[in-house]
Amino acid sequence: MFNKIELKSIISSFWVGVIIGGIFNLINGKSQSFDLLISLMTSGGIGVLIAFSTELITLVIPISIARPKSYFLISSMIGITITLIVISFINGFMMKENPLGHMTIILIGILLVGGINLIDYIRYKKTNERLKVYQNEHF
Repeated sequence: MFNKIELKSIISSFWVGVIIGGIFNLINGKSQSFDLLISLMTSGGIGVLIAFSTELITLVIPISIARPKSYFLISSMIGITITLIVISFINGFMMKENPLGHMTIILIGILLVGGINLIDYIRYKKTNERLKVYQNEHF
């Protein structure tokens, strides 16, 4: 079961988490290097946890609905939901004085998760097209 987990997705989610953490720090005005480093690593770790939990949930999806379009849509919805829960939970504790920053972080999180899944879907489609061309040429 765990051999079907997409490690590239988890690694890219680390970097998405680092980007969201960087934007979070820009909004909150953290500029000390050690605090910034700890915050970025924590954000990356949260990105890994979100991706890993999304991968685990999508592994449970029945094969009958696991067509590419539905898989990517379900994966996006799970990722966005988990991201919203985590960001809202964190922001509820850390950004009480800045509600605009709270909404900005949530919006950026939604856009990044959706964008990453869209990029994954486009790469999937291009790979399938190349595979069909290769099969037609060699078989």
